[in-house]
Amino acid sequence: GIEKQYVSKKALEYWKKFKKKHSVGKIITFVGSGHPPNYTGFTDIFGNDSSFLPQGAKIIIAGGVSEYFKITYDYERKSKRFGKFWKNIIPVGFLEEDLLSGLIESSDVIILPITSGGGSNLKTAEAILSGKKVIATRHAFRGFEQYMSLPNIHVADNKKEFIELLVENLSTKTKSRGKQDVELANQVTWEKCLSPLEPALNKLTRPNAVYILNWMKMRTRGILGRIRHALAK
Repeated sequence: GIEKQYVSKKALEYWKKFKKKHSVGKIITFVGSGHPPNYTGFTDIFGNDSSFLPQGAKIIIAGGVSEYFKITYDYERKSKRFGKFWKNIIPVGFLEEDLLSGLIESSDVIILPITSGGGSNLKTAEAILSGKKVIATRHAFRGFEQYMSLPNIHVADNKKEFIELLVENLSTKTKSRGKQDVELANQVTWEKCLSPLEPALNKLTRPNAVYILNWMKMRTRGILGRIRHALAK
């Protein structure tokens, strides 16, 4: 489960200025920790070359995985060896919650290029809830298969298909979700994830609550009885 995030005007303004500063026409967002499946999945799909993206489209990488690529692909010097990798990629490092929410809200496409590993897939849940266009591997949707049919979610089984879907969706409009789609997407929030537990918890706690209540009543009657007995003396 995840919490539904609310974006401030300040965060949206930040990314608006960011796009202007870096000449970004379309934002493709990839967020992940420094967990190995995040960076190996990215390189499995994109390799060392981002030059296939149309002009103005940039992949914004945030989180620990961003720091990995900055070090491993020599971002500070941007050597000729990794020139094609950085051509359309911008690493932004670790972001505060509000700025991260602002980035997701400002995104044209969210990518989930995960090809291996386990984990809780929280970024998949965030992408589902965002309503944005999502390009993901089938592996990234393990445990979330029921959401794959939602509007704007596209699942690729291989590198070629992933890249084709990404480029195609940069020029398409985001489809609006119907009421049932919104209700389904909201199932990834903590409120909805935990709601099935309420009846079970009530059954588990009610006997204890009744026991405690009866014990308190008995103790109270006993104390009042001793007070009356003392006053009678």
